[in-house]
Amino acid sequence: MATEVLTGFVLVYCVVFAFAACPIDWSEFQGECLHFSRASRGWIDAARDCRSKGGYLMTDDNEDKHNFVTQILSVLHEFRESGFWVGAEDNVFEGQWRWLETGTALGPYTKWASGYPTKNETTNCLVMKFEGTTLFWMDDNCVPWAHGKERGGSHFYICEKPENADGTGVIG
Repeated sequence: MATEVLTGFVLVYCVVFAFAACPIDWSEFQGECLHFSRASRGWIDAARDCRSKGGYLMTDDNEDKHNFVTQILSVLHEFRESGFWVGAEDNVFEGQWRWLETGTALGPYTKWASGYPTKNETTNCLVMKFEGTTLFWMDDNCVPWAHGKERGGSHFYICEKPENADGTGVIG
């Protein structure tokens, strides 16, 4: 009897993991897998890391996804994680923000903080930061910088890719 129960448990466990929507360390949201980084980097290095994982910096293009991400980041925010790169930039034409995933312009959904984007030619990458309990978009310098004790341009980041992007189940 114990052997039959154990065999059944192993079979169920294998089936669940063989058809998991997202790899371990990724969260599923409406057909997309999201990975919340454990390290901070410049935007370019963050985008490169996402590509190495088979994805891209996250597209924050609708309120439902933004609310889901806000719930997760609010926990990390309590641990002093303050900024999170996502996949939009205006490097090519100042003020014309585009998503990495599709190359399309931002909108109709946006979540810019008051006074953003700044239209500053040195802040061309999109970062999400909290103002109080609300997660907003802000533009920031794409590369890490330091002036004396002040530092910037390095943030945690969120990668995204479709569920089972390679067309197979994930075993893990």
